[in-house]
Amino acid sequence: MTNKKDDFIEHLKKIHYSFREVLDKKEYDKAAEMLNSFTEDNDVNEIYTALIITQSFKDHEILKEPIRRASDIVEKKIKKERDERE
Repeated sequence: MTNKKDDFIEHLKKIHYSFREVLDKKEYDKAAEMLNSFTEDNDVNEIYTALIITQSFKDHEILKEPIRRASDIVEKKIKKERDERE
């Protein structure tokens, strides 16, 4: 029997492998689209998972802006959570 935590971990793995698949195929435009699909409505862990797999591409011409944008979303979400706790 699975629980919500296990389901969420599987969800994060799917994100990871989806990015890995397109990056392995050098489909950088598709990876950029995937990164740009994240919004502040996404769980911070979802976005962070994508940032981990794309980390080595942070200076790639096509991916650097979507990576920066996703990173900004994570920073805002973490700051918001921190401010709410204080």
